[in-house]
Amino acid sequence: MVSSDISTLWVCARSRLLISARLQPLHSVDKLRSSVKAGESFRSPLALLVHLLRDQGEVLTQIVRKTSISVDHIEDQLLSSRLSTNRAELGALQNRFNSTVNNLMTYDENLSAARSRIYDVDLASETAELTKSNILSNAGISVLSQANNNSMAALKLLG
Repeated sequence: MVSSDISTLWVCARSRLLISARLQPLHSVDKLRSSVKAGESFRSPLALLVHLLRDQGEVLTQIVRKTSISVDHIEDQLLSSRLSTNRAELGALQNRFNSTVNNLMTYDENLSAARSRIYDVDLASETAELTKSNILSNAGISVLSQANNNSMAALKLLG
């Protein structure tokens, strides 16, 4: 019989004191106790909480791995014992997943292409602006040069 009791973790952390209450101890609390017994010290309650949460994350990762292995095993048993219609349903689901992955890959390619086009247009716009500035600058220099030459000619005629 599997217990469906839900328990709550209460933690009180102070300097060199950790109090926890739970129906069944968390594996991460057991790891924390082992670390403290091994001489590990914590600078603050936050450091202790970070250590506790890191251990809990490792425990959850292990649970997910074990669950995945169990699901794979159950899936293998189901695939070997089910009728072809169930296999067809699983195949259809796999095809939908493959289609979704292909759609996401196409979306990514389109997004990259659009980003590239935006970059190209931005670069072309900046290049056109630079060219325009250079032409205006050269035109201004040319006008000043001609004005200077005209005034020198006028001075020669007067002089």
